Amino acid sequence: MRWPAPATSTHPGPTDQARLHRALERLRARLAAPVQGAAAAPGPPRQLLVSERGATRVVQVADIEWLETADNYVALHTSAGAPLLRQSLGALLGQLETAFARCHRRAAVRLSAIVRIEPLDKGDCELVLRSGARVPCSRQYRPSLLARLAPARPT
Repeated sequence: MRWPAPATSTHPGPTDQARLHRALERLRARLAAPVQGAAAAPGPPRQLLVSERGATRVVQVADIEWLETADNYVALHTSAGAPLLRQSLGALLGQLETAFARCHRRAAVRLSAIVRIEPLDKGDCELVLRSGARVPCSRQYRPSLLARLAPARPT
């Protein structure tokens, strides 16, 4: 089988420095200009939409006490249950910003919901929440969690 001849390039070929400089200036101006119709970046979401058996459930972020991975889902533990959101825990924590902290490879907790930290063997601990729920905290995440609970005071 014989291959066809290569297509000719539509590239204009070598350019001079002045033409390249003008093109770069146009590109910089275009990147610096605000996008028309774009709103300012919103903060973290106040609610999440969870699909359940054909219906959509609205879960208020303020009602979520802790998060737990469940395969390709995240269980949103609230007082009304634990609906499953199809998203990774890391991506969800990126959206929720500072209200939640990772405490285990499979869990994250709302910082304001923690009432007690109980030590376990080998540096692990268990977080006791306002609702009485107990959430594991591994030694890997414990130092950053403690730092977020008691931030350094300015001197």
